[in-house]
Amino acid sequence: MFRFENRLRTFSKWPFADGNKCIPEKLAQAGFYKIEHTNDGTVCYYCEKELDGWEPEDDPYEEHKAHSGRCPLVEMFSSKPPESVTVEQVIDLEVARIKYLAKKMIEKEKQQIMNFVEEAVKELGECSES
Repeated sequence: MFRFENRLRTFSKWPFADGNKCIPEKLAQAGFYKIEHTNDGTVCYYCEKELDGWEPEDDPYEEHKAHSGRCPLVEMFSSKPPESVTVEQVIDLEVARIKYLAKKMIEKEKQQIMNFVEEAVKELGECSES
C-alpha cells in the first residue's frame, strides 16, 4: 500500500463519486486504503489509523489530520502539497513510517507490561493480607 495507485485501486466500490470531497483519489492521496468487506472503512498506510463513517463533504486530509495529527504523512504534507514531494522525501517518509509504527508498538507493549505489573502487585497485596 506504499504506492498511491495501489491504495486507489482498493476504492472500486466507494459510496461517494465526483462532485464530493470524499472521493477515492483524495482518500488515497491522504494515505488511506479501503478495508475489504466494509462500506466505508479505511486505514492509513503510514500510521494505521482506521476511520469510517465518512460523509460526502469530508475532506480526507483534514479528517486524517484531526484524528491522527502525528502521522508521518500528515506531518509531511502540512507544509507542502503532495505533488511537490521529492524521491528523497518519499524515502524519508517511509523511514518516518517505520519509526512511528515501532514507537506505537513499543508503547503498546509497555502498557501491557504496566498492566501486568499492576495486577501482580495487586495480587501480592491480597496474598499478604491473608
